[in-house]
Amino acid sequence: MYKDRDRFIIFDIDGTLYKENHEIITARRMAGYKHLETDIKMSFEEYDKLSTMYTHMYGLHYKGFLKDFPISDNLYKGMDNVNEDMTSLLSSNDKLIDFLREITGKGYQRQNNIPIFCFTNTNSKQSEHVLDVLKLTPYIDTLFCVGYKKNKEVICKPSVEAFEFVNQVIKKSDLTKILFFDDNIKNIESAKKVGWIGVLVNDADNIINIVKKEIKKHF
Repeated sequence: MYKDRDRFIIFDIDGTLYKENHEIITARRMAGYKHLETDIKMSFEEYDKLSTMYTHMYGLHYKGFLKDFPISDNLYKGMDNVNEDMTSLLSSNDKLIDFLREITGKGYQRQNNIPIFCFTNTNSKQSEHVLDVLKLTPYIDTLFCVGYKKNKEVICKPSVEAFEFVNQVIKKSDLTKILFFDDNIKNIESAKKVGWIGVLVNDADNIINIVKKEIKKHF
């Protein structure tokens, strides 16, 4: 599918394509808490604290809960479908929409035609919903999310295995250039290990200028 492409742009979503805040993080975690509540048997406040710790340790809080709590098979199977409505918490960015449209060539002359992927540690259903609310879905070629294996092993950033999976999908060669934007330094470090150009995003509100600078530098 991508064998003739030698340039790709990959974005994290939360904290990269939009600025996160406490309310957004809490809403997303509340959905996960409601899903796991019967098995973890704790208050949301306790869940929230553990989520922060597990996210720092593993990149994804669910990975910690799966390691330390007896999560049933039924709840595990439903984890990828956990979703919180973010319609009232997020709004689209017209400038970002136009910018991604220009990069991909969708809606203009296809002079750029650079595939754009998203690579996130958020569930697939939640990620799809967020991209829809941000009105970015038409410009994302492929969405890479957390991998939930049958043995309750979770594959996510910053695991090098997760990055290597993306490389396999796009059939990366030594000539392939991949620009990767993420707000987590651990993910940037892993990206560099698999041959990507990792760029740390310190301010999601400035994402357009950050990407323009890196495109000019590397593409």
